[in-house]
Amino acid sequence: MPTFVANIAGQYVVKLLVNDGKVASAQDTVAITTTGGNTAPVANAGPDQSVQVNASVALKGSGSNDADRNSLTYDWSIVSIPSGSTATLSNPTAVAPSFVADMAGPYVIQLVVNDGTVNSRPDTVTIAAAAGNTAPVANAGPDQTVAVNASITLDGNASTDADRNALTYQWALTGKPAGSAATLANATTAMPRFTADVAGQYIGQLIVNDGTVHSAPDTVIVTAGVGNTAPVANAGADQTVAIGTTIVLDGTASRDADGNPLSWKWTLTSKPTGSSALLSDPTASRASFLVDTGGEYVAQLIVNDGKVDSPPATVMIKTQVMPPARGIYISRARWNAETGKLKVAGRAPNGTTVEILDADTGTPIATDETGRHGRFRLYVTVRVAPCALVAKANGLTSVRTPIAGAPASCGNVKPRRGDDKDDEKEDESKSGSKQNHERNSKSPLKQNRQDR
Repeated sequence: MPTFVANIAGQYVVKLLVNDGKVASAQDTVAITTTGGNTAPVANAGPDQSVQVNASVALKGSGSNDADRNSLTYDWSIVSIPSGSTATLSNPTAVAPSFVADMAGPYVIQLVVNDGTVNSRPDTVTIAAAAGNTAPVANAGPDQTVAVNASITLDGNASTDADRNALTYQWALTGKPAGSAATLANATTAMPRFTADVAGQYIGQLIVNDGTVHSAPDTVIVTAGVGNTAPVANAGADQTVAIGTTIVLDGTASRDADGNPLSWKWTLTSKPTGSSALLSDPTASRASFLVDTGGEYVAQLIVNDGKVDSPPATVMIKTQVMPPARGIYISRARWNAETGKLKVAGRAPNGTTVEILDADTGTPIATDETGRHGRFRLYVTVRVAPCALVAKANGLTSVRTPIAGAPASCGNVKPRRGDDKDDEKEDESKSGSKQNHERNSKSPLKQNRQDR
């Protein structure tokens, strides 16, 4: 992981070629743009995930950061979803929105953050949903900066498996500096070790297996240096707390490979609308603030060893009771042609009446009340299969949501509904009307003769 100092504002383009000992790769480039004033924030959409179909997927954008320590806003969007999926984000402006992976296949979600002046470059995360066994996800841990001859412990314990199967680990050093004799000890355990015996970069690769299938590989870069090495910030673990709690942020796990004393710089980069939370001492190793409003708080930590800043580290604090989403969304809409049942689920402001309508005709279909978390769920029999739906509540209208399973001739189909009581009543009504019509249509002469 080479470094350079961008000493003049402008764009720097760096190219990379890798070689496996036999052939060179195609060239890849990265552009670094610097300005004399504000720097663009960096979006982090979180790690890729593997989940079961119909799982509720929690995204995590709290790893996003800003070098100027400005407050951030979040803008999530769906780039692609499997064919037939009706997945919708619960709240696209939240730090950690969610969605239901209702079909098997890949879901690609994009995050852009803004520091009040400029947008970040987009970052994406891929969620793979499967109906059977899902592949595990390897996590080789954070990059490290160390001194030459340091003993390094890699950590794969953050690797996961959606099916909760036991994992096995296979580590390899896929890159090391010229002249290094470094080898991994205990390469089939979660935490192998090696000695960084030469200055330069060491690349550790991890693949995990759930007993059925391998994960995609994940890598970690360990940089050993002979001069001053940049410190590493650690903002602590995410927390979920009650409103009214005073939170103590803990940066004491931050470290410096050279053993230099550290200074701390904490910032609240995101807090709920209406919150007046302030950090008690932003330059202490343990800063604190009062959680005064329900929602998500993101704190960023940068440490300095007297010479250079660390990369930012972040931690997210969520309240146990989350505020209602400000918008309204239909997360699932599915049609069952055999029963004529329409299943609709989504979110809207708490305690409101949600009206579901045919998106094309505006015809009301059903209403429901949201629960305390703003969720609604309906199972309703309809006479005609709609093509798409919208939801309305409190003057808000959701985006048009296509109905999964709707026939090509949607809007004109009347499915068989053997258990439909309304149809039975309608048939009885028609039968009674026919009998009345027959009685009334008899001629007065015939009626008089019968009266006699």
